[in-house]
Parts: sequence; C-alpha cells; structure tokens
Amino acid sequence: MKNINVIISLLVVALLIWGAIEFKDTPTYYSFKSKVDNVFQHIVQYVRVTKHNIMFDISSERNPPVSFIDKEAKLQAFLYPASEVFQKFDEQDWQQFYAYLWNLIYGSTDEEQGSFKVKRHRSKDDIEEQLIYDYPDPFARLQPQHWNYFWSITLGE
Repeated sequence: MKNINVIISLLVVALLIWGAIEFKDTPTYYSFKSKVDNVFQHIVQYVRVTKHNIMFDISSERNPPVSFIDKEAKLQAFLYPASEVFQKFDEQDWQQFYAYLWNLIYGSTDEEQGSFKVKRHRSKDDIEEQLIYDYPDPFARLQPQHWNYFWSITLGE
C-alpha cells in the first residue's frame, strides 16, 4: 500500500510537468502570459507613481517661505503702479490675489499619466498663461524682463 501511494504521487507530479510543458506550446499560454505581464506592468507603474507622489509631498522642489510679507510688499510695489485693476484693490482683494498667486506657484497640479495622476508643479509658462488669462491688466503687457523681475520676487531667483 505504501508503494502505491508513492507511485500515484509520482504519476501526479509527472502529469503536472507534462501538462505544463504542453500548456506552454498553446495559444492560451501566450494569452495568459500577456495578461499577467500587463497586470505586472500596471502594478509597477502604480508603485512608481505612488512613490513619486509621496516624494513630491515630502520634498518638493518649490517650498513656500515661512512668511510671504516681504514678497507681498515687493509685489504690491511692482504691480500697483502698473495696473488700474490693482490700484482699485483694497486689503481683502490683495489677500485674495496673494492666496490665488501662492497656490498657483507653490501648489501642485495633477497630470494624467496613463490611468494615474502624477503630482507636479506648474511650469513658469503655465503660471504666466494663467495670470494673463485671469488678470490681463497688467500681466498681458509684461515684457520678458518684467517677468524675470516677477520671478525674482516670487521664487527668489
């Protein structure tokens, strides 16, 4: 009886090995392998995007300063004489503008990458376009040297 169990076990193992070899030569195997590879690539991409987003939150390339008081004073001195819109601003309007501006510069945006959303900062060009769209006076009239000065104030470059 003991020998029969060993023989049956060996036959089962042999059949499994034979079945695996035969399965590898069928179209079903390649279809299955393709699906497994797709799932694996999806998981790898998910891990990469998640790692990027976590590292983005931990150590961003643009970190806001502790206080914006100095930057806001310089911006107000730069923008106030350049535009009638800003000359009509009261304190609350300036605070709303600054909140909008700092979120635009230091906040993140989600970019579609396949089926995932990757966090990134807006580029300077994106920010300039948005400011020109939302505040055409004075931002639409700024020349490259004015934008350089604007960026030196806001980002300290």
